Amino acid sequence: MTGNTGDVATDRARVETLRRSLGTNLAMYRMAAGVSQPDLGRAIGRSRSMISRIEHGTRTLPETL
Repeated sequence: MTGNTGDVATDRARVETLRRSLGTNLAMYRMAAGVSQPDLGRAIGRSRSMISRIEHGTRTLPETL
């Protein structure tokens, strides 16, 4: 996040919203491409469970990806 809002709770809520949005979009595009979670995981060297956690917004996307 850029800027100093001074409100940690607001910043955390924004990060949570962005994380969930990213996961939702990842799932949408993955399914539109006809790719399963295990297939995506294998393609990027990650587990199916990690893909699931990213898509559900419970895990952040590693910067290396």
